[in-house]
This record gives sequence, structure tokens and C-alpha cells, in this order.
Amino acid sequence: MLLVELKRTILRLYVDYCFSSIKRRDPRAFEIVRRGVKRKITMCLLRNGNDWMSISEIAREIGVSKATVQDHLEVMLREGILEDMRIMNRRLFKIREEVFSPFPPLSELALALLSASFLVLYVVFRKEILLGVFLGMVFSIILIRFFDKLEAA
Repeated sequence: MLLVELKRTILRLYVDYCFSSIKRRDPRAFEIVRRGVKRKITMCLLRNGNDWMSISEIAREIGVSKATVQDHLEVMLREGILEDMRIMNRRLFKIREEVFSPFPPLSELALALLSASFLVLYVVFRKEILLGVFLGMVFSIILIRFFDKLEAA
């Protein structure tokens, strides 16, 4: 149970990172993919490592009809968010690498783990839960700003 929750949390962090990457690189693209079926399609592609996926695979995974998925994919393709490739009679899609950073958010993952361990250590040894939460949040904010400056450089 704990492992499943940890996996969900890490996946949520990764998807959030990717969406913030899309927002930084192309705000217009972010406005297109931030809601509804387009968001589900984007999350589906990200969950699968942004590998090439067919319309059928995407539709099955997000639980929407193929026609609906195809309409939204066409809009995303026209707006330059996706790229496509044809293999025989199959059409495959993935998010363009110019739109989001393809690298995993190792810095954010390290940040979350460091902050959590700092919080746990403080709470265990000092028995001050609120102060531990506060220090964990402050430490997180400092590291986020540090990694943002590194990324901008």
C-alpha cells in the first residue's frame, strides 16, 4: 500500500514537472493542454515515457472514444505540440521535445526526498512536528529556487 502511494506521488511529481516545463517553454501550448481531454492525452503520453503511441492505445488508456482522441490529437498536432509518424496504416504520436524537457526531474525528486528526510529526522529527534514541517517547507523552497537558477543558467 505504501509502495503504491509512493509510486503515485513520484508519478504526480513527474507529471507536474513536465507540465511546468511545458508552461515555461511554450505558454501557448500550456494553455491548450492544461484542461480536459488534451490534458488526459498529455498525461497519458508522459506516463508512458513520451514514447510513440497510437490513437487506439491512447483512447484505451484514458477511456475516451477513438474519434474524440483523434480530433484532439489533430488540434494538438496543428498547434505544434505533438509530432506524428506513420508506420504502415498506423499513425503514432508523441509530444515534441521542443515543447517539454525530456529529462526526468532528478533535481525535484532529490529535493522531495531530502526535504522529507529532513522533516522526519527533525520530528524524530526533536518531537516538534510543526517546526519540522515548517523547516522542511523552507528547505524545499530554498532548493527549488537553487535548481531554478541552475536550470536558467
